[in-house]
Amino acid sequence: MDDSATRWGDVASAATVEVFATLTGLKAEALRTPNSGALVLPSRALPDSGENTLVFAPGAKEASEVLRAGGIDTMLYHDGRERRELVLRSADVVLPMLLFADPLVTSLALSILANWIYDRWLRRNVLQPSSVKFEYAELGPDGSVSVRRIEGPTEDVCKVLSRMARQPSSEAPQGHRTVSSPRDNGKPQCALRGTQATISLESARALAAAAEEAISAGTLDVAMAVFRKSLEKAREATQWEPDAFAHRRYLHSLGRRIHDVFGCEIPCQDGRCRLTCPVLLSHMPFGLSIGGYKRAVCSLCGQDVLDCPHIRGHTYNRIVAARTHGVCNICGEKVCGHKSGDLYDGVEPFGIVVEMEVDHIAVVTKPADPLCVFTSVELPHDEVLTSFLAADPHEVRGGEASFECHHCLACDGS
Repeated sequence: MDDSATRWGDVASAATVEVFATLTGLKAEALRTPNSGALVLPSRALPDSGENTLVFAPGAKEASEVLRAGGIDTMLYHDGRERRELVLRSADVVLPMLLFADPLVTSLALSILANWIYDRWLRRNVLQPSSVKFEYAELGPDGSVSVRRIEGPTEDVCKVLSRMARQPSSEAPQGHRTVSSPRDNGKPQCALRGTQATISLESARALAAAAEEAISAGTLDVAMAVFRKSLEKAREATQWEPDAFAHRRYLHSLGRRIHDVFGCEIPCQDGRCRLTCPVLLSHMPFGLSIGGYKRAVCSLCGQDVLDCPHIRGHTYNRIVAARTHGVCNICGEKVCGHKSGDLYDGVEPFGIVVEMEVDHIAVVTKPADPLCVFTSVELPHDEVLTSFLAADPHEVRGGEASFECHHCLACDGS
């Protein structure tokens, strides 16, 4: 047993199909539809999406096509209700829930999914998700349904799925247990994040140098504006690599330089202060995540993306250029040089959103886009003093109009 962050466990073992259907908002008769392979089930992430709507995880169709390519007969659950795709913008990937009726199919499917996760996020130089969440259910010969869940860093989930694919379900340990190997405190590393952080730092340094030149030239207003941009770029580096202390230290060193030349103030009114300083805001580990559901049509055939035969990531030849909902089906742009009626090869399909229902905008610690963070926050001045300034009382002179901030003198970014 080890200390990895990846865990799996039984969620609802030995429940009847009727109980499982009630818990998931599905129909028992549709779950019993004869199928020797896998059934892709709707997501349970948005329970309030409506009684007449089935919402599937974003990768539902892609996962079903991957399983079909591996020889498993796979279909999306359908009971006559409208089907939509889940919109869930976070750093975690939520895979579609699958239902299996044969242990041998389960083992094969887990192996295929492990390879897919590796190819999709680990082998390519793409922004790797913070974690992967996956649930699957098994329909027993006696009509009972057992549900298993796995969640953890992308690489570990890949390893665990491969391991579980090699052992019969009956031999799996009961309860929530750690079953993967430790790695970097469970936090996956991604080359792309490091590259983006480097780009942001280089930009910050270049802007800081330009600000120093403006100071030398006596144009202090220009210097202040450029320094501000430099702070924003330095903060971006901390967002791309939040565990890199060097980035935070550089951000605070910039803050100290600005403090020494211009001084720093936090405006307050009616007992509340507005924070816009990138240095102070870097101590807030929060971002925004959007949740909802959408209906999208295929750019190549115009059918609903959940029903059409085209697969994202594949290319198709002899596609007739046309505009669907005002968008070019060849490049996805509204204004381009593709001529309607001409044939094009190597065209990749994409979804065109025609309906969108936003369920919520959540504050999360791991936004899908590391740059999707707050740039301005209003807080009570007491909370600003205790949570952000962290300075000696003699270093903070408070008033109704503003606080003189000396945070960067007392904090090195740690």
